[in-house]
Amino acid sequence: MKDSDTKKISAAVVKRLPIYRRHLKDLMDAGIYRISSKELSLRMKTTSSQIRQDLNQFGTFGQQGYGYNVRYLYDEICGILGLKEKHNTIIIGTSATIRALISKHNLLGRESFPVVGVFDTNRINIGEKLDGYVINDLKDLKELLKETNVDIAIVELSKNEVKSVINELIENGIKEILNISDTDLRYSPDIHIENINLSDALLRLSFHSSARKREENI
Repeated sequence: MKDSDTKKISAAVVKRLPIYRRHLKDLMDAGIYRISSKELSLRMKTTSSQIRQDLNQFGTFGQQGYGYNVRYLYDEICGILGLKEKHNTIIIGTSATIRALISKHNLLGRESFPVVGVFDTNRINIGEKLDGYVINDLKDLKELLKETNVDIAIVELSKNEVKSVINELIENGIKEILNISDTDLRYSPDIHIENINLSDALLRLSFHSSARKREENI
């Protein structure tokens, strides 16, 4: 797919691609190698029309009367997501969340996302190892960015630190950033920042829990 075509893909479709990949992986693990758009839609709790519209933006993957070859579609979506390429990744912050991400995530550190540097601002952690990676002083970040091609940054720092660090990353050409700090940041459209706030997610659950309890007491 050409870059010009990629830019036309909506953010909503891009957001659904990892979900397709996850469901297709589950199907393969269950020994299912053919599925219709209707059956897939029931699993994903969406419509078969939505699935066809999404996938048709990238090519023709199914056959009428046959459905989708699960393995083939999984491989194609992995390719669309860039998982057949290498994306050098740096990690800034060594919180419990970061530690869990490194040790449990089934993508990070593998061929697609090799970790080329781990940094922290807490001097107590500097020089220690995090799942085999030496934790470096954040002051050395600029030097690594000059010497190493970095594609993706994962950042979890305090509100007082995160914005200046992300600004530095952007100034050094990094445009894909996963921000799991407790603050949302927005930049120009060509800077792709995924802001993930676990506190916000917990508060949304609190809202639904309180609403349910009020309904039960009516």
